[in-house]
Amino acid sequence: MKKFLRTFGLFSLVLAIILLSLSMVHAQDETTVSFFPTDSTIVINGTNLSEVEINITDGVNVNALEIELTYDPALLNLEEVVLGDYLKNLRKLVEIDNDGYYRLVVYQVASPGVYGDGTLLQLNFSGLAPGVSAINIEYVRLSTPEGNSSYPPVNNGTITTAYDPGPLDKIPASGEIELERQSDRGGIPITLTDGAMYLIGPYTTLSLSQPGTNLYFGEVVLDTYLITTQQPRYLNLDSSVNKTFTVSVAETTINPLELKIGNPEWSDNVIDLNDLNLVDDWFDRTTEDLDPGEELDADVNFDGLVNVQDLAIVAGRFGLTSMDVYADWIP
Repeated sequence: MKKFLRTFGLFSLVLAIILLSLSMVHAQDETTVSFFPTDSTIVINGTNLSEVEINITDGVNVNALEIELTYDPALLNLEEVVLGDYLKNLRKLVEIDNDGYYRLVVYQVASPGVYGDGTLLQLNFSGLAPGVSAINIEYVRLSTPEGNSSYPPVNNGTITTAYDPGPLDKIPASGEIELERQSDRGGIPITLTDGAMYLIGPYTTLSLSQPGTNLYFGEVVLDTYLITTQQPRYLNLDSSVNKTFTVSVAETTINPLELKIGNPEWSDNVIDLNDLNLVDDWFDRTTEDLDPGEELDADVNFDGLVNVQDLAIVAGRFGLTSMDVYADWIP
């Protein structure tokens, strides 16, 4: 009996290994339809072209193809579709090419079903605007000469459209910024975010502590930029304020800007109860009480002590937002 059990156990183990191997081989040989390359880039002001293949792996007795594709028509234009060399003697039954959607049905005439790997289609895209577009196979059906259909798994892709800043016109941009109630004008962070047309950027600089022009962004692509600031304890410019500046041959200098004080919780750009509570919590604290890495943001007048003066400033400006205080500033 023990000998039988040992023999049966060994047989079961061998059978399990065989079945596992067969399942692994089956998984490895599964027909797949994929984009190649998976990710590609179009330089709009360069060649402005990307060739993307749709390839089949481990095809089995394929005689006909039906496929539907989608992409972002605001970013890409499908210039041309070229039939690959996987299938032969092809006849098109359906071809629909609308903005952002492509459908194709083709079948072989008097040719045997095809096995293995190859290229089904080559797609030629051009770029229309900067961005990232998914290119998706929404539907694919393969049919054999006997009329049997299969729906293989797919691997989708993306195409990035962008401008090469090298050939674009650039010019130095500058400006002037200061802090209310502070004589030191240095170290104020200000950014020109990605340009509206070319999406090149951001350009970030720190102000210098000097009179007059104290912002220098270096060479900037001619474009329109959103201006943002990140100065602790002040009401900052953010995207909601929507202050933009167009760098052009005629205009390269941002008008003077004074950031307004009184916002200890400075990341939200509104002076409210959170700001008063922060000053209350830190009342009578000084810079000497700080742990390493802490900032005394409740000290809105920068005298090194949180006291009634800070409360008076915050309370006096209660309810103000960046939208309010910078409404009349024109960059």
